[in-house]
Amino acid sequence: MKMKVGADQCVRPGPHRGWPSRHVASGRHIGRPLLAIALCASAASAQTRLAILQAEDRRAATANDVGALRSGAHSPDPQTRRLAIRALGRLERAVVITDIVPGLRHELPEIRSESANAIAQAARNADRRAVDSAQTSLAARLKAEADSDVRAALCEAIGRLPYTAAEQIEDTERALVDMAGRTGTVTDRLGVAKAFEALARTAQKIGPLSDDAAALLRRLVTPASGEASSGSRVRRLALEALVAANGVDTATLTAAAHDPDAQVRRIAMRAAAASNHPQTAADGTVLSGGLDDPAAMVRLEALRGNRSCDRTIAAAADRDVHVALAALDQLARCGSSADAVSLLEHAVDDLSDAGSLRGWHRAAHALVALASAAPERGAAKLPQFTGSSIWQLR
Repeated sequence: MKMKVGADQCVRPGPHRGWPSRHVASGRHIGRPLLAIALCASAASAQTRLAILQAEDRRAATANDVGALRSGAHSPDPQTRRLAIRALGRLERAVVITDIVPGLRHELPEIRSESANAIAQAARNADRRAVDSAQTSLAARLKAEADSDVRAALCEAIGRLPYTAAEQIEDTERALVDMAGRTGTVTDRLGVAKAFEALARTAQKIGPLSDDAAALLRRLVTPASGEASSGSRVRRLALEALVAANGVDTATLTAAAHDPDAQVRRIAMRAAAASNHPQTAADGTVLSGGLDDPAAMVRLEALRGNRSCDRTIAAAADRDVHVALAALDQLARCGSSADAVSLLEHAVDDLSDAGSLRGWHRAAHALVALASAAPERGAAKLPQFTGSSIWQLR
């Protein structure tokens, strides 16, 4: 016997729907009624999820759309509930946060994580009162949460709320520092680092991070035993937070400049070149060492912070084309250096590779730099470019 079950055709099967009473009583075909019930429930859930997706796609333009999302956020079906909670968060309306908060206590960790993220997203344009309420809910759950992945999601959500007052920043710092002191997994540290990276950018407009927060971030920048690779994202984010907060001290900078992860070393170069603090001897040492780093991304970042024309001239011969071209660009400010001007003129005159794929880049960059470093000499070189068969040079 074949059964076709649609969302609008679900009925509770019984003896009168095609299964004789004697078969039901004897246990024969007992699986068919149960299967039909399961199919009906599945079809209904699928229809509900479709309605949620459609409402989200319309940005919940009507009261019915909002009602569908709110109803879905309390659904007993986990997939439906998670979908609705995510959709509510994407609306970025603080009024729906109360419908998301119960998800923080759901038995499934993925729904708790989704709820944490949705609360932060829903609060994006919220006023202070709503932000305070969201922060309180997230911080309270963080103290009780047993799953490390959910704790990380809670930390990240707390860190990216749109704070506008120093008191809010201080409360969040305390929650995150306390969290870091209670747990020690890489996942937890990553959540804390993500939170502080977002919080530090927000705090730039309000006030500096606390001494406790800065001390924690400096510890996170230091590789833990056996985590040279697995903890690299933690170190990157923690260092980014310190850079944003202008909290990179000499010891941290030096350690980061020798980190096994190239991205951490790159961020260290950016920290050494940061304009929000006077450059020190340690900054110069780090940048000089970065120009010899085996990773091109580190050399490029070090070059951007370099103020020495001699080192820039040397970098123009770098084996990586991006570094070499950046060096030529920076020679524009080295008009007082005869060696720099001579190098630029030579690069402009050397068109031997101009016809090859991307071979014109070096001469073109050199000409633009020469026009700034030595305008008269740059003007004298123009005829060979205006008549070039390569349109990029013209």
